[in-house]
Amino acid sequence: MLKKNKIKVLRVGNLPSNLNPGQGEAAHQLFRSRLFQTVMFSTSIPYKNYSYEIKVCGNSLYYLSFPNKVFPKNINIFKKLFLSFQRVMNVFRVSINILKNKFVYSQDIIHIHHIFFAIPAISLKLLGKKIVITIHGSDIYKIKNSFLLRLILRFFDQVLVVSLAQKELLKEFFNPSKIKHIGNAVEYSFYNQNINYENREKIIINIGSLRWQKNQILLLKAFNDIHKLFPNWKLVILGEGNERANLENYIFSNNLECCVSLEGSVDKKILRDWLNKSRIFVMCSLTEGLPKALLEACASGCACISTNVGDCSNFLNDIGLVSINNDKNDIYHNIVKLILDLELAKSFSQRSTNRAKSYSWNSYLNLHKEIYNDLLK
Repeated sequence: MLKKNKIKVLRVGNLPSNLNPGQGEAAHQLFRSRLFQTVMFSTSIPYKNYSYEIKVCGNSLYYLSFPNKVFPKNINIFKKLFLSFQRVMNVFRVSINILKNKFVYSQDIIHIHHIFFAIPAISLKLLGKKIVITIHGSDIYKIKNSFLLRLILRFFDQVLVVSLAQKELLKEFFNPSKIKHIGNAVEYSFYNQNINYENREKIIINIGSLRWQKNQILLLKAFNDIHKLFPNWKLVILGEGNERANLENYIFSNNLECCVSLEGSVDKKILRDWLNKSRIFVMCSLTEGLPKALLEACASGCACISTNVGDCSNFLNDIGLVSINNDKNDIYHNIVKLILDLELAKSFSQRSTNRAKSYSWNSYLNLHKEIYNDLLK
C-alpha cells in the first residue's frame, strides 16, 4: 500500500567534504530534501561544528569512519591483497555499526550509494525492506568484471545508473525493469554568472580528483604542446589526490610552472569563480558516467571537451567536442580548434548553458520520489 506520509529513507554514502568537495553532491541533495524523512550515514561530513549526529532540514546525519584508499594503477599482488583485506574488514565493521542502530529497522527504503554498503542493505531486505543502489562513475566496470558484485546486485529491488551507457551494460546481466537511468543534475542559477565568453581569461580548466582514472597527465602532455604555440594560455587543475606528485614532476620537468596551476581542492564558490573566468573546460577521464563537473562547466558557459566515456558524448552532442579516449593528439587538436575558432567556442558556450538548464535538482529529486513510491505500492 502506498505510504501517505513522507517516505522514510535510510541513505548510506559519501557527502561533499573539505578534502573532496566534488564528491557526493547527489546524495547530499537527496539527504537535504524535504520530500523524504531521511536518516543518513556518511563517511564524510560537509558541515562545521561536527558532532556524531547532525540535524539538517529535519533529517538526521551520522558519521561513519571508513578509510578507503584508492588502489594505485600499478600495484604488486601482495600489496593489493593486503589493501583488499583491510577494505573487507572495514566493510564488515561499518556494516555492524549501521545495523546496531535500532532506528534503521523502521525505514521504508534503504538506498546505498556504493556497493561497499551492500551488507546492511541486504540484511534489511531479508526483513522485508525495499533496497536501492545507485551506481556512480567507474564502479560500473568493477561490476562488469566481477561475478560476485553482479550476484550482490541481484538482491536489490532497483539499480539506478547515471548514464545510458551504464544501463546498456547492465542490461546484459539483469532484467531491464530492474535498472533505471536517473542522470545527474546541476545548480544552474548558482554556476551561471552570465560572463561574456570574450571577457573570460585564456584559461583551460580541468576539475577532478588527482587519480589515474581522471588521467590529468594526458591533459598536461597535450598542454605542453599547446603552450609552445599559444604561450599566453594557462592550464588550471582543481582537485586533490595521490597523483599530485606525478603531475608536479611532469610540470617541473617540462618547465610549465609559469602556466600550469594545481589549485587543490577548493570550495564551491571558488570553483564557480574559476569556471566563470575560464574559456575551455577539458575532461580527459578514462571512465565516467555523467560527471557533475561537466554539467557545472556547461552551466558556467565554458566551451567543453570530453573524452568519449559514459554519457559524455551524448550530452555534448552539438554543444561541445568529444575526443578519443586516452588519445593525447585528439585532445590537443580539439583544444587548438577552440582556441583558433572563437565563434565556434562562443556558440558552444551559449548552447552549453541552455542544455544545462534542463538538468535540475528538482527533477532529480522528484524522479527518486516516483521510484520509491513505485517500490512501496
